[in-house]
Amino acid sequence: MGNNLPINAAYPDRVQIIDALYRLVTGIDDNDPALLTSSLTSDCHVDYQKAGQIMGLSFPVFDDRDAAAATVLALVGPLDTLHKVSTSRVWANGDTGNMTAAVEAQHFPHNNRSRHLMMNSRYELEVRKEDGAWKISSLVCNLVWFDGDPQVLVDHLPK
Repeated sequence: MGNNLPINAAYPDRVQIIDALYRLVTGIDDNDPALLTSSLTSDCHVDYQKAGQIMGLSFPVFDDRDAAAATVLALVGPLDTLHKVSTSRVWANGDTGNMTAAVEAQHFPHNNRSRHLMMNSRYELEVRKEDGAWKISSLVCNLVWFDGDPQVLVDHLPK
């Protein structure tokens, strides 16, 4: 996909497409399953696998909204997190489109600032209208760099 996307989406569509990503990251940060799932199509493809591998972790690839949301919230819901979205590019044609964005994610164990994980990634997204709203149908996280301890994401999980 890359940065060669033409800017051809009408302004309202571009804003609503970007809002799908905002709903995703805010749903994660607020540990809000309803907001998170509102950003994804029912058959969405969510892939954090390569990002996990770079950090020495194993993440599955999902092709189901509910499984993806439940797993993401199990990993980061108990943490103090903040996601920032920038440099988004949008292309839309009718009821489908694509988007790229830079996403910075900060993760801290709740009430513990002695450890952290910061990730900076390029997200590649496919979107489509479902039930009258723009939603993410495919998300691939391409980790560019990270700082800190990746175990922050998994230490709180049952062994």
